[in-house]
Order: sequence, then C-alpha cells, then structure tokens
Amino acid sequence: MAVAGIYRTYVCVYPVRVFVTNATNMTTTVIAIWGSAQQGKTSTLRRTIERLETHYGVTASVVGPTGQPDVTAVLDTRWGRIGVTTKGDPTTNPYLRVENLADAENCKVILCSTRTRGDTVNDLDALCNTRGWRLLWWSNISGAQPHPAWNDLSAKYIVDLVETIMIGQQ
Repeated sequence: MAVAGIYRTYVCVYPVRVFVTNATNMTTTVIAIWGSAQQGKTSTLRRTIERLETHYGVTASVVGPTGQPDVTAVLDTRWGRIGVTTKGDPTTNPYLRVENLADAENCKVILCSTRTRGDTVNDLDALCNTRGWRLLWWSNISGAQPHPAWNDLSAKYIVDLVETIMIGQQ
C-alpha cells in the first residue's frame, strides 16, 4: 500500500513462522516496535537483545546510556550488524538514534520503539522514505494487563524476523 510516496510493509505473525510482506532487498531494514505508553516496547526490545545474544552467541555492545531503562546497543553477527534503540518517546528524537545506528555503526537491521502516531511515527517514516530503507511496523503481543510472557513471546518472533531478514540480504 502506498501512502504519500511511502511504502509501508506490514508484518504478519503466526505461531511458528514470521512472514514479511512487500519485502525487497535493501541495505537497511528498520523494525519499529510501536505501541502506546507502558505497553512493553522497551521490555520487549531488552528481551530481544538477550535472545539475540543467546541465539548468535555474541554480546551486545552498548553505545548509548548505561544504567538507564532505555538503551542503544549493537550486536555483530555473521550476517552483519544489528542495532537496537529502546528510547521512542515523543520529544526524544528516536529517528536520530536510528540514523546513527545505520551510519556510524553500519547496522543492516535496526530495531527501535515508537508511539502509535505523531512525530515519532512521522519522523521515522520520513527518514526511511528519504534514505530508501525498508520499514516494518511491529505491534507487541498484548492484553488488558502487561505481562512479561507476552514480551518474551514478542521477542522470540522478532528474533525470527531479524534472522529471516539477515539471511535474505545475503
């Protein structure tokens, strides 16, 4: 679906497999975990970092603030670099961290968090459109109350998606 020149890619999650629609072979893919405040975006991304470390047997290099709830990290895998930034609140300019992970850290896949509307979404859309990057929107598995098991399940599927993208770019 084209919206004002921006091609959005939607991700469909099924219990065993992750399917990416409208996929193209691009140099950078941004996966935006989007949701309202307090919906587990940061917790899911932190759990995703842990799962990526375990899955690939690597340790994340923290390139952002340490000792804070939000973090920016880079993981080196045999297929390329994966960047993760958890800070996605309005007025924090998350798109700048995404751009830095691509340019300064040479990440091929970047995971970030955003809200569901407003500047965080619009700025990320504009950045990816301008740079020709693929942008995937991901919504956490959730219910009436946040639950760590949902974050862990979301992280599992995100790792599957990242691996599918990384292998497909070879």
